[in-house]
This record gives sequence, structure tokens and C-alpha cells, in this order.
Amino acid sequence: MASDNILLAANSMGLGAIWTARYPLKQYMDRAGTVLGLPDNLIPLNLINIGYSDENVKPKNKWNQDKITYIS
Repeated sequence: MASDNILLAANSMGLGAIWTARYPLKQYMDRAGTVLGLPDNLIPLNLINIGYSDENVKPKNKWNQDKITYIS
């Protein structure tokens, strides 16, 4: 939830942000930890890249009624 709040806050400030997964892919976790200088006891769950977008990207409409299943 903290990641979602960071993404929402960035958007509200007019910034672009993207959540990139790391955990549980060891190669990505190790690289992120090395780049950020994290001690071995900290495990990066994800990275959030924040900056000014060079595009005006509109949210995608991913709603698809065919993917909904009703169980009674």
C-alpha cells in the first residue's frame, strides 16, 4: 500500500512514476541492493522510478466484461 500511495502522490504532483518489481527475483534484488548500497539484511521489494514524463499518457481502460465470472 505504501508503494501505491507513493505512485498516487507523484501523480498528484504532476510527475510520472512507475513501479518495477524486484522480489522474489534474486538477480534483480541483488542488483538493486548493490546500486543502492543496501546492507545484506535489507531486501528490496520494488523500485519506484519518479520523474517528469516527456509524454502526456492517459490512463488505460482495462475493463473487460469477458473476464468477469459470476458464481452463485
